[in-house]
Amino acid sequence: MAGRRSKGDRHAFMTRIPRAAADRVLEDAQRLGISYSDYIAYLVANAVGVETSLPVTPKERQEELPLQTAS
Repeated sequence: MAGRRSKGDRHAFMTRIPRAAADRVLEDAQRLGISYSDYIAYLVANAVGVETSLPVTPKERQEELPLQTAS
């Protein structure tokens, strides 16, 4: 079966956070090489006492295919 491995039982949230906090989250996630969604999940879990670790695999990046000619 192709695709990425399951991250386990999850619940989706939609929220808005202050711009300064969002900027820090995005910068930190990029520096760590992980998605901001994974980083936010890590921060929230630890804030409420659910021990977890940062993801060990970097966010998936699709490689650009070299195109010689367009048809």
